This record gives sequence, structure tokens and C-alpha cells, in this order.
Amino acid sequence: INSSGFGLRKGEGYYQNSYLVVNSVHFGITDYFSIGAAMDFYSLSQGHPYFAIIPKFSLPLQNNLRLGVNIAYVGVTWDSWAGIAAFLPQISYGSPQNNITAGIGMAFATGDSDLLTVFNLSGMAKLSNRVSFVSENYVSRFDSDWGYLLSYGLRFQAAVLSADLGLINNSSISSDWIVGVPYVGFAVKF
Repeated sequence: INSSGFGLRKGEGYYQNSYLVVNSVHFGITDYFSIGAAMDFYSLSQGHPYFAIIPKFSLPLQNNLRLGVNIAYVGVTWDSWAGIAAFLPQISYGSPQNNITAGIGMAFATGDSDLLTVFNLSGMAKLSNRVSFVSENYVSRFDSDWGYLLSYGLRFQAAVLSADLGLINNSSISSDWIVGVPYVGFAVKF
């Protein structure tokens, strides 16, 4: 959902696929600015297409410390929503292979006056030359209740290809899926 403070370099890019239906492409415009776009085939086939535009700024602050700022718009046509917009700055400490990221941002559904504060804590820990543990977690307050989205799993990496196998859990499915819903995805660098 939200990447770390590490960004793409100018001319670098990748294609990412999740669950075989969600597709995204990200490309480095400069060493400090990249842009991404996403869509999925399932919502398109159902007549309620989803798409996302994700510009990102990534700036080095000090050795092993980076600032990343994602500005995202996700267009959806569910119920009365026309989309969700988010401003998600975060600080990452460490290297691209071993890091922890913390952030606080704002999100809102277009057509809704409620502004949500979103907290993020994520990270990656290299377990071997080709395998890393990854986790991405969010907490926010919806109406009068706190909600969360947790993900954790393994990333298998090769030179230009990586695959993710993990579990995703959120506050609305936690009682039915205690450990989480299976997640599978892959990315190809170009």
C-alpha cells in the first residue's frame, strides 16, 4: 500500500502483480521522484473499475535515514465513494534490505468530510541472500472504532524478479481469519 522512504532511481521501474488481478507499474522520473499507476481486472470485469495514481518523493536525510512522501489517489465506484485520497509521509531507518519505517498521514474519501489519521509501521529484515521477512501495518480510527490492517510474510528475491507470500489481516476479518488471509504477489524490475 505504502512504500518505504527508499525510492526508485531515475530510469528504474517495476511491474507488480497481486492475486493475479491487481497490477501496478512504478517508474523513477528523477532520483528523488517516482510515479506509479495501478488497476485491477476483477473490478473492471464487474463494472466498478478501480485505479490508483501514486506519486512519491524520496529524500536522503542522513546516513541510513530517508524521508518518503506518498500522495495517492485511488478511484473507486463503490456505494457513494468516488475515491480515496491520502498523504502519507514516513521516515525509514536502515538500508533497502534491512529497515524499519514509521509514518503518520491523512486520508479521506472524496465526498466525505471526515479526515482520517493513519499510522504506519513497516519493515524488512534480510534472512538470507534471497529471502527477507516483510511486514506492513496500519492503524486508523473509523467513526468511533479503531481499525487496522496488518501484513507479514516472506519475500523471495532474484536479480529482477521477487515473489511475496504472506498473510493479511484487518479489523473486520480478524475474528474469521485469526492468522490472516493468504497473500501472493510478484514484481519484475525493468
